[in-house]
Amino acid sequence: MKLLFLQDNGLNESLLVAELSACLLALGHSTSLLLENEENDLKSSIEKENPDIIFLPVSVLAHYRSIETIGWLKRRFPSVPVVIAGSHPTF
Repeated sequence: MKLLFLQDNGLNESLLVAELSACLLALGHSTSLLLENEENDLKSSIEKENPDIIFLPVSVLAHYRSIETIGWLKRRFPSVPVVIAGSHPTF
């Protein structure tokens, strides 16, 4: 299974992404990371990765932006599940 982590930028790095990626790699899965603010054409970059699942870390301070990103992802990639985790969904 191929999992794509999608973070908004490199400054808000998530330990959750690093830990989960390491666990998935140890189990034989494939992972990749895209930084949303660093991609010139995010849709093409996601298509190139061809993920089975898109994982989005959601912080308390960025949850409104994350809701917009999730809507964008579901409109453009309706068959790819989007999984969220992080401080906002936890609380």
